[in-house]
Amino acid sequence: MTGGASLDAVDLDFSIAQRKLLDGVALALNPGERFGIIGPNGSGKSTLLRCLYAWHRPDNGSIQLDGQDLFAMDSARRACAVAVLAQHAEAGLGLTIEEVVALGRLPHRRLPRSARADDEAAIEQALVAVDLLAWRKLPFAPLSGGEKQRVLFARALAQQPSLLILDEPTNHLDIRHQLAVLDVARRLGITVVATLHDLNIAARWCDRLCLLDQGRIRRIGPPDHVLEPALIASVYGVDVERDQDPRTGHPRLSFHLPGPA
Repeated sequence: MTGGASLDAVDLDFSIAQRKLLDGVALALNPGERFGIIGPNGSGKSTLLRCLYAWHRPDNGSIQLDGQDLFAMDSARRACAVAVLAQHAEAGLGLTIEEVVALGRLPHRRLPRSARADDEAAIEQALVAVDLLAWRKLPFAPLSGGEKQRVLFARALAQQPSLLILDEPTNHLDIRHQLAVLDVARRLGITVVATLHDLNIAARWCDRLCLLDQGRIRRIGPPDHVLEPALIASVYGVDVERDQDPRTGHPRLSFHLPGPA
């Protein structure tokens, strides 16, 4: 994998049908950082990610990737630099697992220096990373939701990006594969941005967190700072208790509906 990219977003606003989904969002990601975006449903997490990979163009504000305007970059080079695992992503019917993963190499084949040997090595490494090398010739379509998620994650790895964007990467995965996928992302050494619903996974895996609420940032910082029980309770509308994971030392949260036990 290549080194991690820096990413700077300044004063992002975004609206659809006169509904403001992002309001003055600003963040700066350091190369190699694991950055988590958390918040309740409808808080703007996926919308923010779509701006960060140029699917949405913000109404106001700017985004720079390694000092370059994200929207002014050549599309092929941007596709080489930024890989995305989106929610509800699908791939073409009739493809094998290996062929789906190979789609991650398409941006590189548009560049003159790309070589087929590089493509084959990247595909194999990605399949090994998600423990699917032995399945490479099997059809993609009949796989379970979790197995498809791992294949699509491998496709993003095969792209060899400097910025990896993950929208709910643990969707459909069992506990073991949730931890395995995030461990692979941790070991890449590149910049990773992920939306996460599980706050305990976010606490364990992320260097920093961004808490969104109704399109605005409530707090950015290390998990210890962001996962403050009173703040989380006010944003999510639940009672929150916090202790410490005895094995990792990370904050650990438990949740209850307000009212009598």
